[in-house]
Amino acid sequence: MIIRNLQFAIPVDEVLLRLKYNVKKSEISEPVQSLIDSMMNEGAILSEPQAVVEEYVIAGFTQEAVLLEETDFTLKSASLVEHLHDCYKVSLIVCTIGSGCQEKIKDFLDAKEISKAATLDAVASESVEAFTEAVNQLVNQNADAEGAETVMRFSTGYGDWSVKEQSRIVQELQAEQIGVSVNEASLMLPEKTVSACIGWKKTDKPVRKILEGTK
Repeated sequence: MIIRNLQFAIPVDEVLLRLKYNVKKSEISEPVQSLIDSMMNEGAILSEPQAVVEEYVIAGFTQEAVLLEETDFTLKSASLVEHLHDCYKVSLIVCTIGSGCQEKIKDFLDAKEISKAATLDAVASESVEAFTEAVNQLVNQNADAEGAETVMRFSTGYGDWSVKEQSRIVQELQAEQIGVSVNEASLMLPEKTVSACIGWKKTDKPVRKILEGTK
């Protein structure tokens, strides 16, 4: 399932934290606030948030891999095995805000506008995190509708789930549909892209109609 047009808000406090401001103690000057507001607006214009989400039933576990039904794809990570040991299903997600912000950051750096580049980079980083959280919440709603609840999402690079697995995830989810690829260093492109796994575990809640994402 491809998700677009999903509403989310960029948390300004998190942007400030990325810029090394203490949001509880630091007084933000008017020029700095103006710069942040400008880059928040720039980021909103340049971002093209898209995600691909697929659900899989867990077929079983080995010591170092989660086996999935109806696919040869496996989640190769002992950390994930431990994290998902109570789960019966997973959602795999790839979320991106596209390359627009990164291209603008490069333009700012080329023009030696370092403050603008750093601020827009912080905005873009928090934008993809906020969008990923919005996608996560949609998965949570679908799990709840099925009488399940989710565990904390787990991204490549956590524990022993190697970033080298990102190429397999992108291929499995056909994430090229949303413009995502993987370079020779196993990093996803565009740069502001996140991949993650969200486990579902059964509860005693009643089953309701599954919700649909915005396609």
